[in-house]
Amino acid sequence: MIRPILVLSTIVLVAPVAAQTPVPTVRLGAFADAYYAWDVGRPALRDRAFATQAVRHDEFNINLAHIEATVSGERVRGRFALQAGTAVQANYAGEPAIGANSGPSLSRSIQEAVVGVRVRPGLWVDGGVFFSHIGQESWISRDNPTYTRSFTAEYTPYYSSGVKVTWAASPKITAQLHLLNGWQNISENNERKAVGARIDWNPRAGIALGWAGFRGDEQPEGRARRTRNFHQLFARLEPRPTSRCG
Repeated sequence: MIRPILVLSTIVLVAPVAAQTPVPTVRLGAFADAYYAWDVGRPALRDRAFATQAVRHDEFNINLAHIEATVSGERVRGRFALQAGTAVQANYAGEPAIGANSGPSLSRSIQEAVVGVRVRPGLWVDGGVFFSHIGQESWISRDNPTYTRSFTAEYTPYYSSGVKVTWAASPKITAQLHLLNGWQNISENNERKAVGARIDWNPRAGIALGWAGFRGDEQPEGRARRTRNFHQLFARLEPRPTSRCG
C-alpha cells in the first residue's frame, strides 16, 4: 500500500537591508567680539589706517559678530554664516560694485555660504563663498594667538568665492585646487577667473608645513591686464606640553 507523504516547507525571503547612511549633523552657533581701541595717532575721522581689526579710535564697538549653521556628514558638509561689525565694513570695502546686484553692501553680510559633496573617499568638492586658502590667521579672532593681525594676513584674502576640490592623499598630505572669481571678491569684475592651490603636509603631530598659491588678473574690464602671482610657504609648530614627575 502506498501512502502519500505530505511535505511542508517554508521558504523565507529576506530582502537585503541596505546600510543606512548616518543623518548629517546640524550645529547652530553664534559669536561676538567687542572692543575698545585707542590710536596714539588720533585719526580725525576715527578710522585707524592699515587694519581691518578694531578699526575705530576711542570708541566702544563690535568688531565681529556672526550667527552660523554648520552641516557635517559622511557625504555632505556645509556652513552658512551671517556677520556684522566694523571689521566686516573695513574688510569688504573693496568689493567690486558692477551692476545693481553687487558690491559691499550686499556681500559683506555673508561670512560663508558653502556646500560640499564627497564624490569619493578622501575627495570633496565645495562651492560657494568660503574662507580663503591663503594665510595662517583666521578671520575669526578667537582662533588666533593674537587679537590684531599681521600685515601678511591683512593684505591677503580672508575669503573667496568659487569652487574648490580637496583631496586627502594620505593621513599626512592634503591638496586643494580652486577656481575663483578673484582675489578676495565675491562679485566678479572681469571675464577672467583666477586659480588657486594649496598643499598641507603634517609629518608628525604638532608640525605642519605647506604651500599656497594664487594666479589671476584682477583688473576691471577695459584696463590693461595685470596678472597677480602669489606664493606662500608656511610652517607651524605646536610645542607639546611638558610633564613633570614627583
